Amino acid sequence: MISQRSQSGRSSSKKRHQEDVAIRQDCYTKWTSLLRSLTRTVDMGSRTGKGGGKRQIELSVYLQQVLDKIPEFDTVVAKNFDRVKDVTSKILHWAWHGNRRFNAYFQDTYLLSESETYHVTDVDVFDCRVFLKGFEMPDSFLTISGLQHDLPPGYALFKLNERYTRGEKIAVRSAWHDCMDSDDYFTPSAVYRWFATGIQEALEYLSEQKDDVIADVMMVETYPTITLQILNSKQRDNDDVEDAREIITVHLVPAIKGAGWPHGVVLQQPLPKMKPYCELGMQCLQEIHDDICDGQSMWFLEARPVKLCKTLESSKCYANVSRDPDRSARLWKFSFAPVEEHFMRTISQFRNGACAADQVIKTIQLIISKSEESIEQWKTLDLNVLRTLIFWQFKKNAPKIKNPSDCFLFLLGQVAQAVQNMSCPHFLLPTLNIMESIDSESAGVVLKGIYNIIDDMEKDTSSLLVYAGLKERQKKEQLDEEK
Repeated sequence: MISQRSQSGRSSSKKRHQEDVAIRQDCYTKWTSLLRSLTRTVDMGSRTGKGGGKRQIELSVYLQQVLDKIPEFDTVVAKNFDRVKDVTSKILHWAWHGNRRFNAYFQDTYLLSESETYHVTDVDVFDCRVFLKGFEMPDSFLTISGLQHDLPPGYALFKLNERYTRGEKIAVRSAWHDCMDSDDYFTPSAVYRWFATGIQEALEYLSEQKDDVIADVMMVETYPTITLQILNSKQRDNDDVEDAREIITVHLVPAIKGAGWPHGVVLQQPLPKMKPYCELGMQCLQEIHDDICDGQSMWFLEARPVKLCKTLESSKCYANVSRDPDRSARLWKFSFAPVEEHFMRTISQFRNGACAADQVIKTIQLIISKSEESIEQWKTLDLNVLRTLIFWQFKKNAPKIKNPSDCFLFLLGQVAQAVQNMSCPHFLLPTLNIMESIDSESAGVVLKGIYNIIDDMEKDTSSLLVYAGLKERQKKEQLDEEK
């Protein structure tokens, strides 16, 4: 009986695997066919080329209709962002003034730029970095990273400089003892204890003062970050903004500004090393260099949950981190947000902005938000992944990308390939897979959704409007006009 069940289970698993393989092969075939029929790479003298030219025009028209709706998306994001800034600035201000440790160790947020502090990950999800103060003694702590130190890609330790004299070490320990463990590591776990206390005390004080700004704000401890859940302005003001959601989520993330470049970073331009593209790419790298010379940091260490890559399961590093809670609690995660902002500006300038790269990313986000599949499964394709994919896309295919339609089709293909392989190498740390948390079940759901999009678009390019949620809206608008 047990043997029959075992054989049945293996047979079922094998069948699912065969179905997944078939979907992956079909998805690639369909995307290749769609790309050939819609992009200018087709021989325009052939019969297929002529049809492709007509269909490309149709796709451009439909895509432009979607792009015309992007300002509505931006309006919702801007409105949510204003609410986030009001709430976080007030809470952090009172935490900084009311908690001794907060004041001693963290920078005043009023002295930081918005681009450093805030990061938009979705229409209703934001990150707010809370930076620790700079160190009085240069190189007080050193960043340790790399597999040679048994550390997973993308993570680092931050340890007191062992080359310091005994007196220097005592001075650093005295200044930062609340943030360090007994082995001289500067750790997220040590920071979190009083970081959470400072935020909680600020919220309680503002609640006692009956401050309207923090009304309907709930704090959730999501170690090693703090999550704020804010009631959306739509609910508070009875606003009719269609895409607004009920809750705005803000992650308060302790962070440290880095200096120089960490081990393993490959600084490359997001365009091919050939003329005329390399000139814009070199200009981007020069701007990054100039910012570093002006004292700006191009990367941060952030307190984030540790997620280990499945490909490292048999490695010594995986065993050391997964089996040692103390070591795991010491890990900081790399963020290269300032560099990525430079890359996005460069890509946006490519062909004088004709490719609309930023808007194409938002189009993919719009399609994801309208997906009939479980939204949890699609969360793997967050803004960080989509941006990284578009960096690789322009690095490899810039000469072929001449308009928003090309950009959209190539990005859709990049997304399908990344999900199929469950892999997306970080653009600056190629050994880091930023899709490391995706499982085969989620990948199968997302890949099937992408396959349906590509399959329907190959049959009828107007299906793009359905997946972007515009066809229903158009019908509603037509009925309203008739009335």
